[in-house]
Amino acid sequence: NHSSQSITHPKQLEQHPKITCVGLVPWQLKNQQTSEEYSFNPNTHVRLEVDEIQMMKEAVESGLGVSYIPDYIALPLIEASKLKRILPDWKSNGQPFSMLYRDRKQIPYRVRLLIEHTLQHFTNM
Repeated sequence: NHSSQSITHPKQLEQHPKITCVGLVPWQLKNQQTSEEYSFNPNTHVRLEVDEIQMMKEAVESGLGVSYIPDYIALPLIEASKLKRILPDWKSNGQPFSMLYRDRKQIPYRVRLLIEHTLQHFTNM
């Protein structure tokens, strides 16, 4: 049985089963106390690799292993006691997020609303 309580540094993740998502590697982490940065590339004990974040979330909820889940998905599950945060002193350096749309002088109203909503949601996290 793998205990998440024994993990104090990202390098210790190597020995735990992991769920990874294509495009979310390496896991870029920064210690909030010491400012140490650590880039973790999960390549051993990978139990499952998926190409969709929702699948990754469900695998972690099912207890298949540890993962690097964006806050907007993880925080509500942590608050509901469905997931447990490991490495609380470490935070993600973030992953790039892109929104692509055609360059037009007149962006459709629905597209503009989506852009504004997305920027507001992710800026306030």
